[in-house]
Amino acid sequence: MEECEALCTRMAVMVNGRFQCLGSTQHLKAKFGEGFSLIIKLHARAGEQSIEDKTLALMDYVDATFPASQLKACQVFSCLFIYL
Repeated sequence: MEECEALCTRMAVMVNGRFQCLGSTQHLKAKFGEGFSLIIKLHARAGEQSIEDKTLALMDYVDATFPASQLKACQVFSCLFIYL
């Protein structure tokens, strides 16, 4: 979407070879936008608290800061968390 905003004044969205919508990026965001996504990746360093402790602290912080957020994906092996 960022590239379209920088280069285009209007854009179209196609699904299965058919146009679904056409308009400016601002119009499409206002009409079809759902909000924000928050993607977080944790790193563990030697001598710091464990990755499990960091994970729990992160989840508590996000829940307190964004009470309506929902955890969409959690890949613990790669320490990647995606909130909507």
